[in-house]
Amino acid sequence: MNLARKGASVELIDSQETLGRTSETSYAWTNASGKLDPNYHQLNVAGMEEHRVLHREFGVESSYTESGGLFIADAAQESGLRERLLQLEQHQYPFRLVNAHEAEELAGITPRENAALITYFPKEGYVLPKKLMHNLRIAAETAGVQVTPGVVRSIADHFTSVSVELMDGQVIHADRVVLAAGRWSKSLALTAGIDLPMHDEVAKGSATIGVLGYALAPQLNLRAVVHEPTINLRPSAPGQVVVQALDLNPQADPASATTAGDPIGVELQNRFIDLTGIKPERFELRLSARSLPADGMPIVGSAHAGSNVYTLVSHSGVTLGPLLGKLAAAEILEGTESDLLSPYRIGRFEDGSRSFEAHIPTRIGEQ
Repeated sequence: MNLARKGASVELIDSQETLGRTSETSYAWTNASGKLDPNYHQLNVAGMEEHRVLHREFGVESSYTESGGLFIADAAQESGLRERLLQLEQHQYPFRLVNAHEAEELAGITPRENAALITYFPKEGYVLPKKLMHNLRIAAETAGVQVTPGVVRSIADHFTSVSVELMDGQVIHADRVVLAAGRWSKSLALTAGIDLPMHDEVAKGSATIGVLGYALAPQLNLRAVVHEPTINLRPSAPGQVVVQALDLNPQADPASATTAGDPIGVELQNRFIDLTGIKPERFELRLSARSLPADGMPIVGSAHAGSNVYTLVSHSGVTLGPLLGKLAAAEILEGTESDLLSPYRIGRFEDGSRSFEAHIPTRIGEQ
């Protein structure tokens, strides 16, 4: 979209017409409260602002809601949350402490009696991923982007041009390729001779695996993103709530069918009932394998000087996606490097280190 709006001729290749796979199964919480590294925090704050820009552009069709985010810590998690708040104060990230009554007014959830510390982040929110994909597709096509359904087999960088071969044998030639294929980026980059450091294991216990529940509970008027010791909640479609429990993710096995009747689904639904007192009319469980660069940070830019393949891969894809697209388009067409992106070049891995232990988030607000 951004490339086309700047006058480039753009062809978008995607394996699904809806332009989204992992993105559609995402907790989709826009935030910077869990990103304490100064550079990464700044990037995510800018990502949140870009969602506000899109919100103004799309108007009533917007997929974004700045609902605020509520963190509810018990005694075991209170000190960790307080430590985080001290760091966020240094970043001048807005928050305020609230009591249980205020929390209920803000979010529509009654905190448990063991709540020791409740914090409200007014600038956080959430995205409806499928609607965002729809809006971006319409905006891209309106700007002149040609959408080609297909699965990419390989990418060949000829240094004066680049070609993309599809599984059906079709070959597409271009001046530049932007590789933004999420968790499939590593394997596709290898076909172009690029070693993209990523965690790409899709197996039980992998840090890439995430599980979400989708609860149909019209009685619950959830008004904000909520994180508490046993469960996370965010509003979704009318009457629907997205449910997450980070400590259950390592138990999810992508090799087996994941349904609400599975032990993970039963546990997740029970936690929802325990917090809200509401039994959902329907409860669906979905599993996804997320994009995860080796050190958890985005990898953005050309692999090396003269390369015609520009990589764009990130773990916080929903928060950062619109911003990364805008910044990448400016870099590609104007040749001016973005200060926000400079810490995230692939060159940071050139010391030969490829051994990164993936952190598996299991506690409040870690994802």
